[in-house]
Amino acid sequence: MDRYGYKEWLADLKTLVEAEKVELVGSGAYHPLFSKIPTDFAEKQIILNEYALGYYFGKRGGFDGDPSIMIPNLEGFFSPELAVSMDVLKIIDDLGYVWMLVDETSIPKDVGNKRHGVFEVEGFKTRVVARNKKLSELIANKRDLEVRGILQSASSAKSSVVSINGEIFGHHNERGILLLETLFDALKKERVEVVTVSEYVKTKDERQIQGIVESTWNTSQENTDSGNLYPRWVAPKNKINKLQWEVMDKLLSLYKSETTETSLIGLEEIPVWDIKELEKIEDQKLRESMELDLLVLKSMHSCQFYQTSYEPVHSPGIIFGATALLATVVSKMGNAALDKYAKPRLDEINELVEASLESQN
Repeated sequence: MDRYGYKEWLADLKTLVEAEKVELVGSGAYHPLFSKIPTDFAEKQIILNEYALGYYFGKRGGFDGDPSIMIPNLEGFFSPELAVSMDVLKIIDDLGYVWMLVDETSIPKDVGNKRHGVFEVEGFKTRVVARNKKLSELIANKRDLEVRGILQSASSAKSSVVSINGEIFGHHNERGILLLETLFDALKKERVEVVTVSEYVKTKDERQIQGIVESTWNTSQENTDSGNLYPRWVAPKNKINKLQWEVMDKLLSLYKSETTETSLIGLEEIPVWDIKELEKIEDQKLRESMELDLLVLKSMHSCQFYQTSYEPVHSPGIIFGATALLATVVSKMGNAALDKYAKPRLDEINELVEASLESQN
């Protein structure tokens, strides 16, 4: 939003955050599938995201006037695509988050029919909050302004957590913002209380479980039972998708960051995601290392895999953009083994996408 000039929007959002009308949560800076990447990369994604939230919505400058970023209080965590596992929960728990959002399918079947709500996992301080899948999907798939079905679903449960993408209220549904207003008006008339997830968690209405099941928002119980945990991101029978994961897994296994070996003192307020700001770093080795680190983090985004899980593929521009970014990363890494392994596979991905597009015509 900053890059494309939405300064006023950012200022308004900061005002809403300060007024506690909007709750910020932790996540990954570049939308990775946390349960499919190594821990050190997951931590980098999370910390960079925290830094960005502090840069835009927190305070700059320490108590003594020293350069620093004051990060707003982040209690909750949203894993992109709701991709979670016990390993992801451990990362979030170690980082001190109060709660982590999951899909109902992450809650073990032995809990019973109601698998949404707040859960305490044995051995972890971080609470697991399972969204009401049926209610969330009702809202996400709604394309008119009739909300009686949503109200009935909401009232059938004592309490529910809803988790949906903001793009539902505009990008996917041009009347989406009217739907949101209509829904809130109806909830108010029915005296249904709407609170933030952090407020909900404080009610302590939680159940005990031994652990969570690896899953995503798109994982069904049938998927879980069959072991197909990533139906929209991992498609072994799709050659393009298979090649994407081969390149990504190889890259992550060979990449070693050098940024931790160099001092970051004096860089406390630089928005490193902005290439123009990054150029302010005088230490060439540090600047180039940080730039490559950011490119690697950007290359992990889940959307590239999502688009190739379809046949024919969806949104070819996203796929071509991802292969171009990976090609840049491979070139900048200067690893001969990776170069030999990745380049022919990236070329084949582009060729297969082109062929898929031609078949559609």
